[in-house]
Amino acid sequence: MSVDAIRPAESATSVTPVTRRAAEVRQFLAAQGLGQAADAITALVLATALLSPGEHGVDPDALLATVLAAAVPYATVGPLSGVVADRYSRRRLLGTVNVARCLLTVVAAVAVATADQQLGLVTAAALISCARLVYTLRASSIPRLVASDDLVEMDARALFVGMVAGTCGAALGALGGTTATTALLSVAAVAQLVSAVGFGTLRVDLGGRSDRRHHSWRETVARVAALVASPPTRRAILLTSSSRALLGATFASAVLAAANEFDFAERGYLVVVAVTGVGSFLGTLTAPAVAERSGMRLLAFGAFAMPAAALFVAVALHAPLVWAVAVALSFWAFQNLRVTTDAVVQAAITDAARARVFSVYDAAYNLSYFGGAATALLFGLADRSRPTFAAIAVCFAVAAACIAAVDVAIPPAPEERSS
Repeated sequence: MSVDAIRPAESATSVTPVTRRAAEVRQFLAAQGLGQAADAITALVLATALLSPGEHGVDPDALLATVLAAAVPYATVGPLSGVVADRYSRRRLLGTVNVARCLLTVVAAVAVATADQQLGLVTAAALISCARLVYTLRASSIPRLVASDDLVEMDARALFVGMVAGTCGAALGALGGTTATTALLSVAAVAQLVSAVGFGTLRVDLGGRSDRRHHSWRETVARVAALVASPPTRRAILLTSSSRALLGATFASAVLAAANEFDFAERGYLVVVAVTGVGSFLGTLTAPAVAERSGMRLLAFGAFAMPAAALFVAVALHAPLVWAVAVALSFWAFQNLRVTTDAVVQAAITDAARARVFSVYDAAYNLSYFGGAATALLFGLADRSRPTFAAIAVCFAVAAACIAAVDVAIPPAPEERSS
């Protein structure tokens, strides 16, 4: 791999080569896929049953409230999940949390059957919280499955499986509509249970149990902050968070434009989700090849320069198809960067602290996304998206110029790190 950022944090003998763990990798990915498909089914059924679309397109205030509500689990559970994942057995936690998701799916069925909106929203928040914990557990476990040279490819495979599983789950939920909610949620609950068994029966140690000593919250925060401040992790967080914030603004503006300017009405949200999903999906497929042929500086520059150029063209032409291509290209460029920076953070930190640092990295770029979306909704124009998109394009261009002028190549991680 030619990307200069990836360096192993442990010795070469600490991880079995991927070719000798192919069966465990397949089992890991299968369990992940089942859990994410079940999550998608449950989320879609809850949204369909409990949320009513507006009569006049998408209301910016309602969309803003949804964005802020969804950000809460990312801000709270996200960072805490790393502490849990480093302190206890990750393999056992993956099984236990998926059992909890199974039980929450049953609660979701009750909420849908009784049309209890409050119970449905609380259940949705709990499911999102579990999803964040499972994501941190999976991401911090991957370096225990493959060698450091295979991290980019493995991360891309995991993201690919997640996207396919989510798409299949959402499609199944959409086909079932409102007439088969009990059956759909029953399928989702069983899938979560099978996922729990899949994770729990893995014949490989996924890590965790690294530090059972009692530390005050101040000590824990100080230890994690020192690791996050290391050059590889700090620059990975800066790159992904800044790009993700601009993508959040792009997404929110695109939803309003699709619903209120291009006459997609309430379908505008689904159209934009589909477009961004296609871009992210293609980026996941191309990320290993792009990382193989690009240095970190070129990869980072492209992640900002391509969205800037695409959005400027879209502002000039202002046609639905052009907007769709521009938004898809923006998310494609980010996904190529994100897969590589995931591997950077995984490789740069020892196993004893990997989950804590990765959870901070994950929370940073996800909260940046919500922050960008909220900013666009607060200060953008709901009925005229071109000025907002032009401002976003300028921000992308300025960031690309800064990357071109400054060396952002992430240096090798230091050989010795504290946990």
